[in-house]
Amino acid sequence: MVTQHRLTVGDDTIVYYTVGQPSSPPLIMVHGLLSFHGVWRHTIERLQSSFYCIAIDLLGYGASDKPRNADYTIPVQAKRVIAVADALGLEQFNLIGHSMGGQTALYIAAVLAPSRVIRLVDVSGVASGTLQRHTTKTVKPLLRAAWRYPIIRWASRWLMEVSPYARYQFRHWFYRQLPFDQWESDRFMTTIPGIENSAYASLMAIESCDLTEHLPKITAQTHILFGIQDGVVPTSEGELVHRLVTGATITWFDDCGHFPMIEITEHYLRALVKFLDNRS
Repeated sequence: MVTQHRLTVGDDTIVYYTVGQPSSPPLIMVHGLLSFHGVWRHTIERLQSSFYCIAIDLLGYGASDKPRNADYTIPVQAKRVIAVADALGLEQFNLIGHSMGGQTALYIAAVLAPSRVIRLVDVSGVASGTLQRHTTKTVKPLLRAAWRYPIIRWASRWLMEVSPYARYQFRHWFYRQLPFDQWESDRFMTTIPGIENSAYASLMAIESCDLTEHLPKITAQTHILFGIQDGVVPTSEGELVHRLVTGATITWFDDCGHFPMIEITEHYLRALVKFLDNRS
């Protein structure tokens, strides 16, 4: 059973969801840019019997507040994740992040709270602030325009119901074309009201956060999951983490783009469970 929680951090409300038994090992889940906690739906379904799953809507996303002038930098978002852990009384936890959430998770494990992270899973995560050319040349101007002119977000939300438009706009998300209804919730959450306040600032935050010098400080057992055909984050970001984090392991998924948890769910879950079940 999914339970929704609301936590006040400063002047803002963060919403997070818990599934599973609180006595089970905790696993905190952090989504990426233009996403929400629901990106972990298949992960939660598989792991809820063995982990206490905690899926967060970062500030600016999902059901959390979306203030226009908030601090959306990676270090501050990471502090909000830790605030959730503190509210649940978690001294230590496992941590998984996707894309921007991977960058946030890396920051927590390397800088903010290294001793608190037991196992770290980086899914298609940004590490040095580097993104694919399409993201910087096409997505950034669109998000900047939506921040200045919110009507663009409203129009985009309406157009998300038009398959050719939506598939074109998100053509770099997935390597293979997926059934339209398979990613409906993910698609519509990219244009949720208020997201225009956070999306552009978040993208700028991603690009300005280079964790290269900090990665060797990570002591948590670390595993990287990456699609070889990722059209959003270059595979060099996964290679960087693999090279600089002592003992890190990596699983490469062929015929997979930026969302292995949606594109190749069973392969992704198999690799994830194998890593998390390794208790050594």
